[in-house]
Amino acid sequence: MLRAARAGVDVRLLATLAGETDVLLARMAARHLVPILLSNGVRVYQMHSRALHAKTVTIDGVFSSVGSFNFDVLSTYRNLELNVSLLDTTVARKLEQQFTRDTEVANSTEVRLGDLAKLPLWQRALDAAAYYAARFVGRYLH
Repeated sequence: MLRAARAGVDVRLLATLAGETDVLLARMAARHLVPILLSNGVRVYQMHSRALHAKTVTIDGVFSSVGSFNFDVLSTYRNLELNVSLLDTTVARKLEQQFTRDTEVANSTEVRLGDLAKLPLWQRALDAAAYYAARFVGRYLH
């Protein structure tokens, strides 16, 4: 994502960074990475209304993938995860339209670097600790 965004590709991410979530530690660790994404040109949106578990991606309006797989050690080696990937312009267009609806409603806002700087120092420290704890544990699970 970072490489693509730095090359000028329109890269957008919708995530649950506050509010409801099924895994608090994962949300905290993810929030620690948001400044890196933003500073490299990725546009990040925060979903407010519900936990967002689905992972979807579209590339060039042709390739689509939908599923539960996370890019982490647990999904790779321990959890039973599944994605379905398609080369279909109709599916890609529908997923892109849904993403646009999700990012344009009042329950989602675009995150800016300044927004994250407003988080209390203790929250940013906990987010960093969650990120490094997840990385540490992940090294020993496979």
